[in-house]
Amino acid sequence: MKNKGFVITLDALMAVGIALILFSSVSFYLSKAQSQETENLWLKQIAGDTISVLDKGGKLEQAILQNNSVELRQVLNKLPYGVCADLFIYPDTNINNPILFVVKDNCETSTKEIVSSKRSILVESSNQLDFYIGEVNVWRKET
Repeated sequence: MKNKGFVITLDALMAVGIALILFSSVSFYLSKAQSQETENLWLKQIAGDTISVLDKGGKLEQAILQNNSVELRQVLNKLPYGVCADLFIYPDTNINNPILFVVKDNCETSTKEIVSSKRSILVESSNQLDFYIGEVNVWRKET
């Protein structure tokens, strides 16, 4: 009789142990997936905010008219540490050849996950409207 109670107790402890291992491994993988999604959302927000600030502040239009990217680079350099970004401005006729290209200082283009945000830009010059596309790409800086 004494052995029967011991076997049942041992069986119950093994079942609880297996359940704990299963629960902890599932929660570990779920937390890892959620942190990746949170980071992608954060990068998407930075990309969208950056292109919006440049557009609403008139810096994109000014850079196009003056063919000068100094102020664009200043804005990109103020992004949080550990975040890299580049900016392309394309004419509407050829989205393969940018007319302006800017990269945040001390950043190299990454092959990791890059998050993009695009915006259309209308620029008035010589009493006509020209259409451009602005694209900001954001990624985590590799350490």
